[in-house]
Amino acid sequence: MYLETLALMLPSGDAGMFNVAQHQLLVMIITNVIGCLLCWDIAQRKNRNPLLWAIIGALFGPLAALVVLILPAVPGSGAGSSSPKGW
Repeated sequence: MYLETLALMLPSGDAGMFNVAQHQLLVMIITNVIGCLLCWDIAQRKNRNPLLWAIIGALFGPLAALVVLILPAVPGSGAGSSSPKGW
């Protein structure tokens, strides 16, 4: 009786694997969103294009944040300059 009850509580077949796949997808999405936000913040602080780095962060996750963290800061441009920020 105890083993039958225990067997009913365990996932059977592909349903258990689907839950694992959902979990992995959720972890990947959360990690890439964190990477996106980190890249945006670091790029702004280093005077780089935050939108470009946020997109790169969304694609590559926290690895992109390490790359933008290693890159040197772009020197600030004058107030009247219309030159684009570095990427």
